[in-house]
Amino acid sequence: MLATVQRIIQARKDQTGSALQTWLQNLAAQELLQLGMVADVMDESLLLIRQVDNEECDSAEVGNYVQSFADRIQMLIVQKAILTTMGYTKLVMDLLAEGKLKFFACGVACRLGPCQDESIDQCFKNMEVWVRMALEVLRTEFPHYGIFSAFGAPLRENGSMTTYFN
Repeated sequence: MLATVQRIIQARKDQTGSALQTWLQNLAAQELLQLGMVADVMDESLLLIRQVDNEECDSAEVGNYVQSFADRIQMLIVQKAILTTMGYTKLVMDLLAEGKLKFFACGVACRLGPCQDESIDQCFKNMEVWVRMALEVLRTEFPHYGIFSAFGAPLRENGSMTTYFN
């Protein structure tokens, strides 16, 4: 992504290039971590969309797909598994920890280091808002599947996760 931003800055000498240059100069590790988290949950969202927005989708399985998505996003964000689960967030965390995120901003070499605990906590607070909103959208878009899911087999053996249908 940083390479793409740098190429746009080089190619565009207009307001867009200027705005990206300012963004790059002010870039912080917390912003990259937040982008990694958003990318991970968008992957999960896209998986659900592909499962249910398919002509061959078995309508009897939609409740399971919805519940599985709800469980995964809660596990990733609320239980903070996103930091250790292989994905964009883990990649960003690893790159930041190793000091491998280097780029040029206005001809000055920059390097981003690891995120501080406060920054990580703020990213999770932001994502918890997204999780609440996503669960509310599920309740709106799939209002009847909570009832059908209640009659099915549980998706988790330990039962420790709260279901979005509660």
